[in-house]
Amino acid sequence: MNLLESLFILIALSIFVFFTSSKDNDENTFKGDKGDKGDKGDIGLVEPTGPKAKSGGVVYTRWGRKSCRTGAELVYEGLAAGGYYMSLGGGANHVCLPAKEPQNMKKPKPSRHSWIYGTEYQDVNGIFPGKHNHNVPCAVCYAPNRSTKLMIPSRTSCPSSWTMEYKGYLMTSYYDHKKNSLHECVDDNPVSIDTYGSGANHGALFYFILSTCIGIPCPPYAANEVVTCVVCTR
Repeated sequence: MNLLESLFILIALSIFVFFTSSKDNDENTFKGDKGDKGDKGDIGLVEPTGPKAKSGGVVYTRWGRKSCRTGAELVYEGLAAGGYYMSLGGGANHVCLPAKEPQNMKKPKPSRHSWIYGTEYQDVNGIFPGKHNHNVPCAVCYAPNRSTKLMIPSRTSCPSSWTMEYKGYLMTSYYDHKKNSLHECVDDNPVSIDTYGSGANHGALFYFILSTCIGIPCPPYAANEVVTCVVCTR
């Protein structure tokens, strides 16, 4: 080992010893004596445990009925409502208005607004005997042991492992009216709202839908068949 190498090793050892000593001094500087133990805090208030919330479940609307299938809970009974059948504006969807005790907030009436009307069955006597011009009820249902729902058009049964909530017919607005509305699955055994009887109010309207072979393969489909539907949960 030559003189230069010995000098280099000596310098490296000096630096190592310097930093090791500095670290020990810093730790001793910041490490103080342990303080006295503080008093124990007061025990907090214990509030009563609330009811255990339900988890999961799925909500769906059963159009044309006032009740839910066995195993599903009725959230509320209502009446189907939507936009006027000859209006260009307004909502495209139908809603299920609660049948009892509507709750309003008292505000000034706006100068520009839309309207909502009760929904009627139209031209249905061949399939829904005696229901033409009758107002449509609805039921909002809760299936507690389900996590998802599905409406399948042109089917009357559900896939395996799914539960059928109800089956029926796909209905919407008349093709030549100004109002475009969403498709809804109406129960195949519908009832009416007794309060309104069979008067033709012609607000929002439900019509059956016929299939075509325009852009739809025939077979398996066929023209002029009344389109069915089924609502499934799992």
